Amino acid sequence: MFAAKNCCRMVQAVLGTQVGFGLGFLVPSMIVHDSDDLNSIGADFRTLCWILTIYIIPVATAIIFYFPRYPALPPTIAQAEYRKLQKPTFKEFCSRFSNILKKPGMILLTVAYGINFGSYATFTTFLNQFILQYFENNQKDAGTMGLLSVAVGIVGTILVGIFLDKTHKYKETNVFVCYMTAISMLAMAGAMKMQNMVLTYIACISVGFFVNSYWATGFELGVELTFPSDESTTSGILTAMSQGTGFLVCWAMGPFNKNFGAFWSMITLTTIFLIGAVLTQLVPNIKRRQEEFQKNINEAKDIVMHKV
Repeated sequence: MFAAKNCCRMVQAVLGTQVGFGLGFLVPSMIVHDSDDLNSIGADFRTLCWILTIYIIPVATAIIFYFPRYPALPPTIAQAEYRKLQKPTFKEFCSRFSNILKKPGMILLTVAYGINFGSYATFTTFLNQFILQYFENNQKDAGTMGLLSVAVGIVGTILVGIFLDKTHKYKETNVFVCYMTAISMLAMAGAMKMQNMVLTYIACISVGFFVNSYWATGFELGVELTFPSDESTTSGILTAMSQGTGFLVCWAMGPFNKNFGAFWSMITLTTIFLIGAVLTQLVPNIKRRQEEFQKNINEAKDIVMHKV
């Protein structure tokens, strides 16, 4: 990925995905309308699927035929070293993969990341149902809340990225973001219980601000823990875990929400976020990438001093 040397690449990488998530809240609620007629709902879904298909075809074509395999200049030290080597065999890739998973800190982060984003995926999936249980006929408000939460989350991601560039406090930032996400989720549960739409909007936006920030900070912490392993492998492990956990939590939340309602569903998600925050707090504060950068800087200074 192309990025300035003083920028968090992962922060830049997730922005486009977050924009897509934001549109995913707004557009479907505008096209698919609630109705007692299942045929009408099915027709709306068909229209939505055709729109997505027409939109995705040129994007996929551009990716296949236009985008280069990798940038001309290696964006990281790990990539530079990787390009010097011959193309790794499947056995070598498996060995590198297993080496990442042997790091206790990475295992803790993977579980915590999966729990947090699995819970967020469940929250966004059931957001419409949660809102309608307390605010009838407010489908568009649910879509708007989702859009605003992601839009503010993009701002949060940028701000957190700048903060990480200046301070390199990866673990501390992750822990703070995790706890604030849990607090925001709890606040939203209370706001819905009070049937206060304004407070519900504010709490939902707060959830989006912190949890979308965690998306990038989690990747950055993972890279620090596993350096010099390839960043794409580390981020791939975290993403796979979050998707798998998201499926399980969504699958369990369906009957739970039906039997106990939105309030207790939100309280359950808050508890899961707290568990993720505690696990994140247990991750060792290791900065292998920063240590390597500092080592290279010191070696360069020594070379300059000797020449002088």
